[in-house]
Amino acid sequence: MPEPEHPPRRRVLLVDDDADILAAWTMFLRDAFDVRLACNGREALDLLASEPCDVIVLDLMMPVMDGAAFKHEADRRGIATPVLLVSAGHDTARQARELGAAGHLSKPVDPDVLEAAIARLAG
Repeated sequence: MPEPEHPPRRRVLLVDDDADILAAWTMFLRDAFDVRLACNGREALDLLASEPCDVIVLDLMMPVMDGAAFKHEADRRGIATPVLLVSAGHDTARQARELGAAGHLSKPVDPDVLEAAIARLAG
């Protein structure tokens, strides 16, 4: 009897300029998700052009292209992937609303809360 097929793993794109944060989140999430990484908004847009993702975890404050500029450009390009906004700054909830993000978390992010939020958005 053939093995039952497993549903494909959900792909999550982590976008943050802090390599330590990307490494920590990847270690925690890699068992549950197919993880992709980008260190700024421009790199994230380039990756999304060839590899669609199910959820984007997006830092706000980054060099090259910050999270707000990324979200505006993604919207302009018709990228409808749910965005989970993360920031160490104040008023993350307001910024998430203004940008049309599907959710938000404040840094430092509890890994269990992060995983649950991604799973909820991935459907």
